[in-house]
Amino acid sequence: MTPEQYISKLQELSRLSADSIIIPAGNELLATVKNRIVLDGKNSTGNKIGDYSTKSAYFGKEQFDRKSSFKPQGKNTKGKSASTHKTMYLPMGYKELRDVQGKPTDNIKANYTGSTMAAYQQVAGNKEVLQGFTTDKSSKIRKGIEAKKGDIYKPTNEELNSYNKTVAEGLLQIQTAILR
Repeated sequence: MTPEQYISKLQELSRLSADSIIIPAGNELLATVKNRIVLDGKNSTGNKIGDYSTKSAYFGKEQFDRKSSFKPQGKNTKGKSASTHKTMYLPMGYKELRDVQGKPTDNIKANYTGSTMAAYQQVAGNKEVLQGFTTDKSSKIRKGIEAKKGDIYKPTNEELNSYNKTVAEGLLQIQTAILR
């Protein structure tokens, strides 16, 4: 193999590694992180994110993802018309807000309407992938929950090790195929 052929093969390796290894491995990593948060309710250390608040509270209709679940009522509704209330009193707080809408409440899933997770995306560059939030609102939500609960969206060590292993194995296969 001439030096020119070798350089050409290395350039091909660089292009192939991003397109066929790094981007798919990054997509897999992103999906794994999202599933850990939304399905398992676990943070970046693999522990439970936390529990939903059970402190009594009033919620307005705009705070309901499923508007049909909103039933205006006060703390003491005896003798009062529901139409006089603009909020719904829930004695078990945010946990009950999720319950009345049929959302999971066993532990924090960091996913209310789905818009934050939908905005957690990957963008591929020439030789890298970037993962993050595509809207200011989702970024603010992330910062707010992580200020209270610690790292959630950062991959766990196990997730990063799996990503690195997938990339290393893919690169080895391509190198072997190209440099033969």
